[in-house]
Amino acid sequence: MIFRYPGIKVKLRSENLISIVETELIKGSKHSPPTTQEYRNWLNIRIKESIPN
Repeated sequence: MIFRYPGIKVKLRSENLISIVETELIKGSKHSPPTTQEYRNWLNIRIKESIPN
């Protein structure tokens, strides 16, 4: 049995249903984000960029 994660479909549906949402698929991620240091650094930057000064 092959399971396929519907990431792109979920992303597009979210954007269509909620006009102010910003979505991004996390490379290499399926049902939960990775726990690597590289991912934590990337997420830290994304959070800082999204918070207004």
